[in-house]
Amino acid sequence: MKKVRKLFAILFTLAMVLGAVGAVPAKEAKAADVNAYLVYTDADWGWSNWEATIANTTVTGDGTYTVTLTKDTLKDAPTDEAALGATVFCVDLVDVVGAGMDPAAMSVSDVKVVADGVEVAVDQAKIACGDIEEKGNFRIELANAYGLTVDAPAVDNVGLTWAESLSVTFTLAGTSGAAAEETPAGNLNLNAGLMFADADWGWSNWAFDKANTVVTGDGTYSVTLTKDTIDAAPAEGDTAATGTVVFCVDIEAVTAQGVDPAAVVVSDVKILADGAEVALDASKIITGDIEEKGNLRIEIYNEYGNTKADPGIDAAALTWAESLTVEFTLANMEAAPAPAGDFNLNAGLMFADADWGWSNWAFDKANAVVTGDGTYTVTLTKDTIDAAPAEGDTAATGTVVFCVDIEAVTAAGIDPAAVTVSDVKILADGAEVALDAAKIITGDLEEKGNLRIEIYNEYGNTKADPGIDAAALTWAESLSVTFTLGNMVVAEAPAEPTPEPTPEPTPALSVDKDGKYHAYLGFQTPKYSFRNAFDDATYGRDTEHFNKVSGWDDSNAHIYKDGTFTDAEIAGNGTYTVSVEGLDLTGDFDSQEYFNLIFLSTDIPNSGEITISDIKLSVNGSSVDINPILSPDSPNWVNMLIQNIWNADVKEIGYYAVPPTKMSITFTVSGFNYDKAAEEVPAEPTKAPTTAPSTGSDSATTGSDSANNDKADDSKSNTGLIVGIVVAVVVVAAAAVVVVMKKKKK
Repeated sequence: MKKVRKLFAILFTLAMVLGAVGAVPAKEAKAADVNAYLVYTDADWGWSNWEATIANTTVTGDGTYTVTLTKDTLKDAPTDEAALGATVFCVDLVDVVGAGMDPAAMSVSDVKVVADGVEVAVDQAKIACGDIEEKGNFRIELANAYGLTVDAPAVDNVGLTWAESLSVTFTLAGTSGAAAEETPAGNLNLNAGLMFADADWGWSNWAFDKANTVVTGDGTYSVTLTKDTIDAAPAEGDTAATGTVVFCVDIEAVTAQGVDPAAVVVSDVKILADGAEVALDASKIITGDIEEKGNLRIEIYNEYGNTKADPGIDAAALTWAESLTVEFTLANMEAAPAPAGDFNLNAGLMFADADWGWSNWAFDKANAVVTGDGTYTVTLTKDTIDAAPAEGDTAATGTVVFCVDIEAVTAAGIDPAAVTVSDVKILADGAEVALDAAKIITGDLEEKGNLRIEIYNEYGNTKADPGIDAAALTWAESLSVTFTLGNMVVAEAPAEPTPEPTPEPTPALSVDKDGKYHAYLGFQTPKYSFRNAFDDATYGRDTEHFNKVSGWDDSNAHIYKDGTFTDAEIAGNGTYTVSVEGLDLTGDFDSQEYFNLIFLSTDIPNSGEITISDIKLSVNGSSVDINPILSPDSPNWVNMLIQNIWNADVKEIGYYAVPPTKMSITFTVSGFNYDKAAEEVPAEPTKAPTTAPSTGSDSATTGSDSANNDKADDSKSNTGLIVGIVVAVVVVAAAAVVVVMKKKKK
């Protein structure tokens, strides 16, 4: 096991994944203000809020605060008269770590809940709080069916009800936390972490939040790693870190903040192991942007770096059991003059080739810093790409995603729609790529507050009319995009606040409780063979592909695989079954012994009036333990997620044999005004027949000929985050391949 762990860790370290931060003693400073808001959904998800700008207040430090949610401020108008129960009920303080607060040092008291003016009983001892989701936020969790309070909520999560307003008042202490410590003077905000692995990789850390500090400019800093905070917990009985193969301090994204790593001076380096100073020849330390990621590395020892040949410490003799500390002094931590502009925005090249073998969603791999109007270049190389190509894959061939993303422009006060993009030029291995720039699409295309320059996106608007030959694009060494930005200016605030127009109420979904609907079995294998949700535009019910198992051959061309589906017409309250038989999924499970997705797709409007329960899954005739959930990100239709490897709630379900040859989902429907008709049973004959009656069965199946291998086009699927809960539910109402893209994308 240790050899396997060591091999994985070595490969992992050669990529050197780096992370986030903390602070060092110098002088007292006040933490920055943070936004606090009420995260809530009732029992049937009819009343819910995940918007940080709704039901919010500004936390400025220790004190008492109130957040209030009203029926009128909900983003989506409820379809029922009152909120009943609480599936999720929390207060979130956003990015307290970034504001200089320490979630572990903060405490909450005197929590008071008021529903429609009436105080609700709160068991203060059952409140959970802290950085529960490990996002750098501070959460006050009162009730959460997916969180720490699932078994013991602090409020009556079933009996809670309100129709006009819900408020939480709370008192905070300890907000000065990390910010109360001394921080050297400066205007930078850089994460520094201690990257370490002992000789047998039993003790290792690549996480910035485990041994970290915040570098703000010139000054003396300290990073400390402890046995209790190390990223990889030592094995039982492994009482001390012995030796080292990697021992570096990394300061992240210095170039992104205008600092030249080659100009920074590192001095007065001191190492303490369990409080005892370690002998060090500091002249042998190597510094600079050693990994060419825009970071500053202080390399004390690296088995895979230049210090291996002539180290400044006795790497084999280094040992510690409680703590390892590195102190260092930085000088020349000054931002170099930048083009005219008032901001500092990351631009990265987002790319995936046709088979996803070469892909990048990381800003530190193909990036530039946008400071205002001007010409910029982002370049991706084989050596710096986020997803290393497989052995033998010598070139990126074709593309499904090819965009430049400039991050957080709206947060900087820039209107993405007002920015002009011109003079776009693409080089693949130094050769210019033919481009019709008029077909490039720009703007906040993903509605994330970023500016996207979309050259080609198989899952976007450029698919229909691209400006490049996406299939012909190929490169083996480098891919770069040069572009010129105009109108990168902060929009002027209006002289007087302009009230926002009252949004039009969202029309309620209409359900015919006397009508009939339909249900379908859907899935996706590890090799992306699939049947999509009924409403998918490319592979759904209205297409020729829906009643067939779609797949991909070795050249990534669309094919059909064996499988015959039986769908269900839902006519009243009762129990129904959907199924697929005759599956031939040979080779689909070579990399993974379970489906990516299994789901029940219906055309029942998702108004909450018709419900599906008692869902049972059978694979190859054997029942499987499951815990399905309703997808809240499918706003129009009732879709039940049974398995989704990108969703912690339904990621792992009971064991089933693969590859399967058949699968069925049985479920109960309720909420109609009438019941399902009883199955007709032939009356018993009054006397034995002289001949045996013939038997037959009608099948409501729809399916595909097993020899059908027609070709078709690729498609997509969408995902969505349910903000504020521990899980993120992926929308299964769309197709297979883009689920992977959305997971990888930044």
